[in-house]
Amino acid sequence: MVSQADTLAIRRGDSMAEFERHLQQPDLGGQILVLPSNIRGGGSLGRSVGLAQLVVTWAQRSTAPKVRMYIKQGGDYRNFVERLYGFAATYFAQSVTTQGNDANIRTALMHSCRPRIMAMFKGTLADTAKGRKVEFILAHHAQNQFHPTLYKRIPTQAELLDREQHGKLIAGPMMMANLLRRYTDQYRLTPTPELAYVKDLLHQDDNPLGHLLYESFRNTAEHAYLDMKGRIPARGMRSITIATHQVDRADLAPSAVLGSEHLHAAPYFERLRNLFQPAYPKKNIDILEISVLDSGPGFARTISRKLSGDQTPDDDAALVAQCFKKHRSAKSGPASGIGLSRILEYINVLKGFMRVRTSTTESFFAASPSYDPTMDPAEFVHGGLADIRGTSITFGIPLVY
Repeated sequence: MVSQADTLAIRRGDSMAEFERHLQQPDLGGQILVLPSNIRGGGSLGRSVGLAQLVVTWAQRSTAPKVRMYIKQGGDYRNFVERLYGFAATYFAQSVTTQGNDANIRTALMHSCRPRIMAMFKGTLADTAKGRKVEFILAHHAQNQFHPTLYKRIPTQAELLDREQHGKLIAGPMMMANLLRRYTDQYRLTPTPELAYVKDLLHQDDNPLGHLLYESFRNTAEHAYLDMKGRIPARGMRSITIATHQVDRADLAPSAVLGSEHLHAAPYFERLRNLFQPAYPKKNIDILEISVLDSGPGFARTISRKLSGDQTPDDDAALVAQCFKKHRSAKSGPASGIGLSRILEYINVLKGFMRVRTSTTESFFAASPSYDPTMDPAEFVHGGLADIRGTSITFGIPLVY
């Protein structure tokens, strides 16, 4: 019999702050992961991606990852594996069982999610959505690994091993913008006068939202696809999540929107709240979430191989800050090192915010009237957190501006 001490049990209502507490457990990789069949709806921006990154961290620390799914008698297992965190748990685990039954159902679960994976590959958003959330999952050696919406063509083996060539094959900003237009049109997010700002941006051929998704996916792909030794791992995954969150104006605070206190984020949400009072009559506002996740070694570990001098590999905060400086990059070429710095400019134009979790760091950057493109990224990169695998980037864009 497995004791409670041998399990890491995730509850349906766990917040981002509770995910961080789970990551601090020293025996994280030696535990059986117990997951609900679905997490409670709503919650903070990036919560689904945050849980998936916790799952990836647990799996990569474990020598024999085992998942136990809590599901009621007669429940639909597909609901579990079709969600990002459920797919990550099933994909990386050696076995998946249910409460009270030790039969390994991993193969059946992986097979059951194929129709939705194929729907993603074909680009039929309506068939991939869970409410107002669309999740594109790209897993190594799966048919949708190089999604036609996200890649110009399937890379060759040699191109995959070359970060710069790999990056060139990722779909450009216009294709990314088209994906976001299809999403907002599907859910009719841009017909009202309040949304005119974003509507105009979405229908420009060259717009900040398309660039935001392009730069974040390209940079995570380049940092994520290969392991620290420059090899393609046996298992790896990336994802893009597009979702809309309705937030009560009275709850425009870090604890409600981000799932933790984040005191350094409070000034941004205070400015945001003031913009909607008293001129904006509606109780709720929509915030568009764009999240990108990978299971790679992370920004700090990747860039540490390219830097020398006083930037030592164990100084994660300094290493991640380097990623947001112009002309600092893990790849070569005349345009290297400008993508992540551009992201900051696009966020400021869109009046949004960004949270990045990688290695032992978290970065929070938000639009501000005092934004300075020459600012030191160390101002918004914070270290000292539990070590986490992969990288997650979440953008929040208020649709009423």
